[in-house]
Amino acid sequence: FKSNARLDLLSPFALRKWSAMFLGTADRFNAESDPGPVSGDRWTDVCLNPPSWWEGMHHVISGAFICWGAHEVFVDSIRELERNLRAGWTDGGGDHERVILLESAGEAHVAPISDTMLPGGGKKSDAQLAIEEWLNSRLPQ
Repeated sequence: FKSNARLDLLSPFALRKWSAMFLGTADRFNAESDPGPVSGDRWTDVCLNPPSWWEGMHHVISGAFICWGAHEVFVDSIRELERNLRAGWTDGGGDHERVILLESAGEAHVAPISDTMLPGGGKKSDAQLAIEEWLNSRLPQ
């Protein structure tokens, strides 16, 4: 969580605490305490999975859209996910055009969602437009 720790709206402390709570490793007497480094498994930390883990995914889902901000605290992990997912998807026979991975410059965690919730929002971001386009392409005509 070191990259972008000062740019994102999520703090490393909160992420460690919430991760430990989710994984059931938080201090049961003081769940609000800092648990220190927290690690999950291949299902909770999918960015750690090699490309081979993603092979055949196109048989389960027809496509994927993953969007993140360049100022995201998870940016390093998501970029690793991007490399591995894209490689595994295509190595396993999936159409590379069915996987869209978009890094949005200057945005932090869930910016396309949080930006719409803030008053005075103006023009939609590139990420918001890309999400809308992807969703609309999947709706029955």
